[in-house]
Amino acid sequence: MYITIYTLFAQCLDDQTPEGMQDIEKFHQRLCSGEPQPTIVLKGWAKLLLDAYTHWSPIPANLIVSSTLNFITSTTIAKGQLIRRETQLGSGKSWASYSRQLDGLGDAYAAFTFPSALYPDVSQFLQAIPDMAMYIVHANDIISLVLHVSYSSYPRYSLTPN
Repeated sequence: MYITIYTLFAQCLDDQTPEGMQDIEKFHQRLCSGEPQPTIVLKGWAKLLLDAYTHWSPIPANLIVSSTLNFITSTTIAKGQLIRRETQLGSGKSWASYSRQLDGLGDAYAAFTFPSALYPDVSQFLQAIPDMAMYIVHANDIISLVLHVSYSSYPRYSLTPN
């Protein structure tokens, strides 16, 4: 159930309007300082992140939380259009892969695989997390591309006259 709710919150964040992004930008600050979050989605996600420590041992829970915070940062950068392809600096050659690493949530989904009730010894799985995370991110990219291409081939209908 945790992973389902987590995924729902991630989708809600990804669908935020520019106005909602102002609240999201300060999510980390409020989470670290213990201040209340301003929206029901952010309140729920903050509680869910803290609940990670009841289902996973500290290292996997930390990976879930840090992956989530990176995702929020990446989403804020993308929605704020702080990096534009046409103005990308020559020194920013690694930006695309770095950005993908931040926003993929691979570490979180890899860590979800190992709840502490089933895997109390972190040393049994910790080294598998980077490969699992990379696979998850790349598989998500492929599925997203296939869905995008599939849906873009359908005709679009408009209810408004052209």
